[in-house]
Amino acid sequence: MMLFVFFFLGLFTAIAQVIITREYFVVFFGQELAIGFILAGWLLWLSLGSFFYSKVVSKIKNQLFWFSLLVSVLPFLLLIEIIAIRNLRALFVVPSYMLFSLPVMILSVFLVQGPFCFLTGLLFPLGLDIDNKKNKFTVLDLYLIAALGSLAAGLIFTFIYIPYSNHFTAAYFSAAVLFVCLLFFVKLLKLKRYFIYIYFSGLVLSLYFTAGSGALDSYYNLQRWKTFSNGIELLNNRDSNYQNIAIGVRDGQYSVFENGRISVSFPDDYADAQFIHPVMMQHKRPKNVLYFGLPANAIIREMAHYNVETVEFVQPDPLIASMLTSLQNLHDIKKTALINDEARHYLENTRKKYDLIVCSLSAPSTAFIGRYYTKEFFEEVKASLLPDGVFVSKISSFGEEIPGYDAAAYFTLKSVFPHCLVSAGDVKYLFASNGAYISMNADELKERYKNKRINSEYFNRYVFKTIFEKDRILEFVKELEERKEKIINSDYEAGGYYLNIKYWMNLTSVRLPGVMKVLFEPWVIFLLLSIVFVLFYRRRLKLSLRVNISALVSGFSGSFLFVLIVLAFQSLKGSLYGYLGLFSGLFMFGLFAGVFTSRKSKNINPAKLALAQGAFVLASIGVIVINYFFRGAVSLIPVIGMFMLCFLSGFVTGFMLPFLVKLHHLPGMKVSYSASIIYAFANLGAALGAAIGAAFIIPIAGFIESAILVIFINLLCGILIVKQS
Repeated sequence: MMLFVFFFLGLFTAIAQVIITREYFVVFFGQELAIGFILAGWLLWLSLGSFFYSKVVSKIKNQLFWFSLLVSVLPFLLLIEIIAIRNLRALFVVPSYMLFSLPVMILSVFLVQGPFCFLTGLLFPLGLDIDNKKNKFTVLDLYLIAALGSLAAGLIFTFIYIPYSNHFTAAYFSAAVLFVCLLFFVKLLKLKRYFIYIYFSGLVLSLYFTAGSGALDSYYNLQRWKTFSNGIELLNNRDSNYQNIAIGVRDGQYSVFENGRISVSFPDDYADAQFIHPVMMQHKRPKNVLYFGLPANAIIREMAHYNVETVEFVQPDPLIASMLTSLQNLHDIKKTALINDEARHYLENTRKKYDLIVCSLSAPSTAFIGRYYTKEFFEEVKASLLPDGVFVSKISSFGEEIPGYDAAAYFTLKSVFPHCLVSAGDVKYLFASNGAYISMNADELKERYKNKRINSEYFNRYVFKTIFEKDRILEFVKELEERKEKIINSDYEAGGYYLNIKYWMNLTSVRLPGVMKVLFEPWVIFLLLSIVFVLFYRRRLKLSLRVNISALVSGFSGSFLFVLIVLAFQSLKGSLYGYLGLFSGLFMFGLFAGVFTSRKSKNINPAKLALAQGAFVLASIGVIVINYFFRGAVSLIPVIGMFMLCFLSGFVTGFMLPFLVKLHHLPGMKVSYSASIIYAFANLGAALGAAIGAAFIIPIAGFIESAILVIFINLLCGILIVKQS
């Protein structure tokens, strides 16, 4: 029966992990790099809980009672954590418009996750010890079944909970199933009556919260909304595969929030007119227009002055268009189409050619939006333009102290189109074409506007002078060209993540971007690792210490590769928010398969451990292969490859666990004690891999070099294990 308890405990905690990550994702404005800190905080507390058990809790009596009581508390700690995350900005006094600074983000993740994760880390070895006394199953059997529960959680959350329920429903229905299992556990083992009271109380409360989950979700959504909406009334709040979307209204003006950050407001007739008229001036006769952005009436009305025949609106997130349909009626152009498809997917598959393609999105401060400023996207745009077609984009400035997004977009666009122009100011226009008709000469644009005899209520030809100031543009372009750091954004590189970490570091009181870039350059990391290796190599290390080092490196490599893969997936597809549960499930399925494959291995010795350690090299090579050999492939191929690599990373990590536990275990030592020590070191390494990898190594070194780093670390660790034997 303990197998079923561990299965549903693994299922519940895995669902909790995905829920917590998604909740943080919204509060942190969709910053993908936060995933590393969230995962690191989770793993670090698990490690501390496991270590605390090995030193303190393992000695207490009546362990079954404490296991029962603590399991019953777990779901309600999750409730408190969700509420705390949704009110995180109020708790840490972070303004509604501002990103969390790096220290505050780390502190908030560490503190809020603490109680739930610490208790989870303590419960697993406690349950192992209880079962070990009954001599029914091995430690590895129970770890294996918990991993299988986590796989089930990933699949259920991705394909059932996301489309049909909210986070509270997902959490408390899963908790109710766990308590039903525990009640059968009491009956089969004929335990004392008070166990029934504990579990039945937990079941009743879980069902109560499940029944009221809709009201709970609505109430605490509103609490979160108040922390970043500045008095705007909430109209609608939904989750898609890409993000959380909220729509509010104040004084007749609607605002769309994507992962907590405002992306666009409408109607805004003057602002829309000042954007669209300079855009339409870039083509002689724009007939067919593809528009990436909000399908606003003002945009369509102003386009109608140019006798546009068709305009197609495509959103990065198709759900936004459907949520806005009831708020406005599109008119003025006969063939106005709302395309119910993700923008890049549509562009990859359409055979149509356009006179004008416009990208009017929020600033690329996340990889989700940054996908529309990469070399691959610009190449797709170029392929969909007619010979005299024009591409127009815009980018908001982040201020003089944090340059980079605008420069990266400009240099990336220049690498694809022969003619490229950029304006200066808070909102920068980017014009690109195969021809030379595009212009930012205010007098020329003024003359074009006059010749077209356009009479707009919200725009006149004199506005061109204020948008395109010649001297300011020349000075800005000169400054761009003189920059030493010229980043080319790519789906397969981490340039956007590097700019994000620079922006984060700018929010702290200590300015360290330059120091961090040097410290986490690949050659510096390789040098430091080599020095550490030599220091260890020259000493005679005990077997237990070598096993602990191997567990640390295995945990580091497994979580580092997981973060590397999911960040690469977000750069490529942008739908990590919806598929995070699936990635987690695949990793855990790999863990399950790895443990199952190696658990009955005999005659374990350091040489075999070193060989198993080298298996991380294969997973890392897979990352490199996808980056080098499938760049030009249909996007489905690298996506399938990333799913497979996630499974492989989990498999190698799981394959290592039986080796580590068996080598660490000595005669007269409890197996649960060895397992808890290995569990603690592996989780500590995993926490370091997630935090350092996501925050510094991957953004600075890039995807390829980061994969090479994993290869290097595991080769050094394997040599250390073998040579010291």
